[in-house]
Amino acid sequence: MLRKDPSRRPTARECREAGWFHQVVCASRRPSHALASSKIGATSYFHRAAAFCIATELSMKDVPEIFEVFKSIDKSGSGRLTQGQLAEGLDLLGIAQDAAEVMAILDMDQNGYVSYTEFLAGVLSTDESLSERHVREAFEMFDIDGDGRISMHELRIMLSGEGPLVDVLPDGHSIEEVMAEAGNGEGVITFASFKKYLERAAGERTHNQSGPA
Repeated sequence: MLRKDPSRRPTARECREAGWFHQVVCASRRPSHALASSKIGATSYFHRAAAFCIATELSMKDVPEIFEVFKSIDKSGSGRLTQGQLAEGLDLLGIAQDAAEVMAILDMDQNGYVSYTEFLAGVLSTDESLSERHVREAFEMFDIDGDGRISMHELRIMLSGEGPLVDVLPDGHSIEEVMAEAGNGEGVITFASFKKYLERAAGERTHNQSGPA
């Protein structure tokens, strides 16, 4: 989905049928029962896209609790959730969040379903303790030419998905706004500013959900 070369990006169907789709699991250290105290999702489309990149790189040896949660919701074993199944899952997890809202947040390819990777990306977006290796792997997906920086053009290519290049993302933010928020102040996103952005976004989300002391 978020391949560097647009011609090599898999379709949504190919992603669902790929072997890694059925094997990827969550690296979050948060146990499954703690999901009940969190909302699923991310603060921005860019944050979700970065979390999706990280989710595609995880392996079965990483903490499997979220995989087990997903399997318990996906009773048909199809590897994807309908809005109705998502509603049942949210109720099961004790998450007081509207299923339609969560579907809109997690359904990155807008095909009407939430895949395991999309579900995992939503959970990862609340994790402030992602390993540097996983963050770097996500950064390198965006850094198309491998020069150690994400330019405005690279950002636009990666966030446009399979369609034509865009200036405004599905969440209403412009590419320029993303660069201003995640960049280093010099018109590019470095690894340091990318990592800082993810940590700040996850921290802000966790703080906002916890409410006043």
